Amino acid sequence: MSSPDCRPEIAVVDDDPITMRVIERVLNQEFHVRSFSDASSLLEAVRASPPEIIISDVQMPGVSGFDLVQSIRCDRSLPYIPILLISGTTTSETVARGLDGGADDYLSKPIEPSRLLARIRAALRIRRAMHELDAKNRELGEALEKLHDTQVQMVHMQRLEAIGQLAAGIAHEINTPTQFVSDNLYFLSDAIADSKEAVSKLRALTELLAASPEHAAAEEILALLEKSICSNDVCLALDDARHGLERITSIVGAMKEFSHPGTGEKVETDINAAIQTTLSVARNEWKYVAEVTLHLLPDLALPRVLPDELNQVFLNLIVNGAHAIDEQNLRIGREKGELHIRTFHQGSAVYVEFEDNGPGIPEEIQKRIFDPFFTTKQVGKGTGQGLAIARSVVVDKHSGTLEYFQASSGGALFRVGLPLSEEAE
Repeated sequence: MSSPDCRPEIAVVDDDPITMRVIERVLNQEFHVRSFSDASSLLEAVRASPPEIIISDVQMPGVSGFDLVQSIRCDRSLPYIPILLISGTTTSETVARGLDGGADDYLSKPIEPSRLLARIRAALRIRRAMHELDAKNRELGEALEKLHDTQVQMVHMQRLEAIGQLAAGIAHEINTPTQFVSDNLYFLSDAIADSKEAVSKLRALTELLAASPEHAAAEEILALLEKSICSNDVCLALDDARHGLERITSIVGAMKEFSHPGTGEKVETDINAAIQTTLSVARNEWKYVAEVTLHLLPDLALPRVLPDELNQVFLNLIVNGAHAIDEQNLRIGREKGELHIRTFHQGSAVYVEFEDNGPGIPEEIQKRIFDPFFTTKQVGKGTGQGLAIARSVVVDKHSGTLEYFQASSGGALFRVGLPLSEEAE
């Protein structure tokens, strides 16, 4: 630390008063000197208030200079303090012992003032550089921690944003089967009412038929039977209602599974099922612009993954593909494009491919597509975070791969690789 008069503080320990006075006389003009006659007293003072440099004699009664160096270097509560050892008997063995023990420099007695000052100034520069490096390391650590927190927040924000954007499509998807379920239930209500009336009249006509052989009564009975609850129209309405309810259940189930918060732990996951769930959730994004074809390998091995984060990756790639296809549809005037999704094994990994027949990505920007905030979409149409976050999830969190290839159709092909072995992580 610096003394109150702003001069760097140096602690000096030597049991020889003459040597001590020489050192004090050399240093006093430029430094604030604290003198000690034994190593134990200096050590106690250093722990209470660390100086910027320590100068210690080697040969002292009780605690030697070597012991002092070891005690200071082993004390984790102390900052790094340069230590200069001085000795009247300087051999290669003693110098090596001092430097190996943690001393920063070694000077011989008698002390040359200019050399002592030069060594102290050099030690001060090294100390300040190390402190600056420590400060930069702390700043870097804090910045990395903030970056990690920011990335986590961005993943969650994008997830919420994606779910929010899908909510309108989900509402539409649910509304369609709900509408025909409702219409068919109204029809069933009317049909049942008509059938009750028909059965009532049928009962009366049957009683008349028993008393009269009139043929007209039999024809009216047949006409009433056509309106009964057992007619084909009623059965078809019931089938439509059942299918509609099944579709609603499927959509709601997929949405619940997709948005369910993860545990933060990797679990064995059915990738084929995850893809189908994500397709159901994102249906409104692609159904008007593309025909989706699934090539899912049966009995695909189950990699250990973070399901919710991997679903986000699949969602990004599906939505990106749909947007690219829509762009190409408008450009060349076609009604719908194609999105192919494949799963397969290769080596010790499971792979998922998303191939679209959109316009593809120009070669000159292909290397930048995974960079944060880089996007080929118009302003307001994308944040440039989707592929960057997807790559972080696949590569950093799963030790996998996310690669881009030009599809044979000219569109884009993204390949996600997920290792099956935990050793790869």
